[in-house]
Parts: sequence; structure tokens; C-alpha cells
Amino acid sequence: NRGFGSAGFGLIEVKDVTTEMGIINLQGPESRNILSKLIPNLESLPFSQSMKVSIAGTEVLVVRLTYVGELGYELHVPSDQCQAILAKIVEIQDIKFAGMEAMESLAAEKGYRHWPADITQVDNPREAGMG
Repeated sequence: NRGFGSAGFGLIEVKDVTTEMGIINLQGPESRNILSKLIPNLESLPFSQSMKVSIAGTEVLVVRLTYVGELGYELHVPSDQCQAILAKIVEIQDIKFAGMEAMESLAAEKGYRHWPADITQVDNPREAGMG
């Protein structure tokens, strides 16, 4: 007996929510200040952890992480509420929008590696410049 069942989770159901959820990614030194106006106790969220919050009546999963070497957060939002949540963020502060190519460039400058674009299972940390 291996996997989730042996860890006491019981029966696990996997559901594809690709079209049901969207992600708003806010990165940069002001990200906490901006989101703190919408999310109480945001400063208590440790790196690489998540918490569920309500923003404008919508349940949002907030994940603290970075792809660009700065303080950052991902907001996992129901797709039909992404525009409304983004509008709330923009009301707080005029932000600069950037696409994935800009994030990839900033990550490369920081030396971050992305799976599988930059590293794969055949790379070791030394070959990937990580050790």
C-alpha cells in the first residue's frame, strides 16, 4: 500500500479544473503592500506556503512564491472572477503588466531554472549551474 492512501488520506479524486481556474501573478517588492490591502494577515504567509482567503466575496488560494527573485504571490481565482479580482488590485495601485516572456527573462537573470525548459531529469545540479 503506497501513496496517498498509506499516508492516511483515503480515496483521492483527481479533477481537471484547467478551464475553471485562472492565476493572477503579482511579483515585485511592492506585491505584499498592494495585496495586504485586500488580504488580512498576508505578512504571516511563509514562503512556499498557501492560504485560502476571500477577496470581494470570492474564494482565492494565495501562494507565496517567486519566479523572478523578488517577493511574489500567485492568486488562484475562479476563471469567471479573474477580471474582477484584477480590477480590485488595479484600484489599489496602478501596476505594470508583463507576460510570461518578461518573467522568463527575469528568472534567467536571477539564475532560476525551469522544468523542463532549462533542466530535465538528465541534468545534475552541477551541469545546470546550480551547485
